[in-house]
Amino acid sequence: MIRFDKIREQKGVTLIELLITLTVSAIAIGAIYGVFITGIKAFQKIGIESGLRDEGDYILGMIINEMNRSSVDFISDCDGSDINKCIELIDNRTIEVEGELVEEGESVLQRVIRFEIDNSMRMSVTENGTLLESTTISSGTTVLTGSEISFACTNYEYTESVSDNLCVNAIVNMNLVINHSAYQDSMLRIPSLELESRFGF
Repeated sequence: MIRFDKIREQKGVTLIELLITLTVSAIAIGAIYGVFITGIKAFQKIGIESGLRDEGDYILGMIINEMNRSSVDFISDCDGSDINKCIELIDNRTIEVEGELVEEGESVLQRVIRFEIDNSMRMSVTENGTLLESTTISSGTTVLTGSEISFACTNYEYTESVSDNLCVNAIVNMNLVINHSAYQDSMLRIPSLELESRFGF
């Protein structure tokens, strides 16, 4: 037979104590979880912003290297493209045939390097209208919406064969607005990286 006085002597946790313990534990676990998630998001955000900066540096470096590597004579706007979205670097060379220069205007090799911005940065190289190379400089994870490339001419050269003056020296202006395609509408709220650069041609 169970004695009720023995049951009353046993010590245990009351319902109120259990509820208080659960409430305090839930608050503590929620705070720890919030700090943990915030730390992970900050780490991801810093990594993505660093990647966007690297992407901007890579695009600018490719354009400057191509300008320095090529023997470019003139710079111009692209025909049929949006203003401030495209530039062309033009190299006109007279071709030698068996050690002798051919008559001027007959065999001129025209090499055109074209940089065009849309949602990505593209570079194409043509020689006398034949496409030799077409590459996308920016990676597939970046979006360049709102970016611009243009130039301000500082020195012109007049030629009789061309109706317009040709720009031989200019300041190239680039305004890159770089977004990461996977995180444009995410909860990380990564702002657009804006990179403005000017360099001489």
